[in-house]
Amino acid sequence: MPKAFLVLIGFLIIVIVYVYIPSINPGSIEKESTDIKKNENKIDNQNTFVKPEYVWKTGDGNSLIIKSEIAVQNKKDPHILNLKKVYSYSNLNDGSKIELKSEKAIYNRQSQNIVYYDKVKIENKDVLITSDNAEYITKTNLLTLYGNVRVKKNKDYLISDTVIFNTKTKNLKFSMKDKKKKVYGKKTKN
Repeated sequence: MPKAFLVLIGFLIIVIVYVYIPSINPGSIEKESTDIKKNENKIDNQNTFVKPEYVWKTGDGNSLIIKSEIAVQNKKDPHILNLKKVYSYSNLNDGSKIELKSEKAIYNRQSQNIVYYDKVKIENKDVLITSDNAEYITKTNLLTLYGNVRVKKNKDYLISDTVIFNTKTKNLKFSMKDKKKKVYGKKTKN
């Protein structure tokens, strides 16, 4: 009887460990190991840079500095970086500083073009510009802002769908997608 009793106890332990416990908490062990493997794959397949800084000369001769909290290299094209919590600035010829912030950006290290998106904010002296997106093309020296563009200087403001700023000539062009609509602005008396 003692052998049969020990075999029965052993069988009960096996049933409890391999059948009963997994049935009351199904997949917990397997799920955790799967999550770890997924995270390991992300790290292995992508290069991630913490607090990177990129500097280059723009067409107008000034340096543009781009900083971010995190930069993740694109798997298909290593020249493309996805940036998070982006801060860019340039010291202009007149001694002022233009600052650009956004939650995210896509930066091409080869062409040096950058697309900012998600809460774009540009500040220079007493001018504040906000938009959904901004795109800087190095070859043309054009900074194009689009989507809910708001330009504010002191108490004056303009609302537009798109603003194109030539960083070399300093010319601004405001436009609306719908030609029937007009750029809206308000100027206060000085």
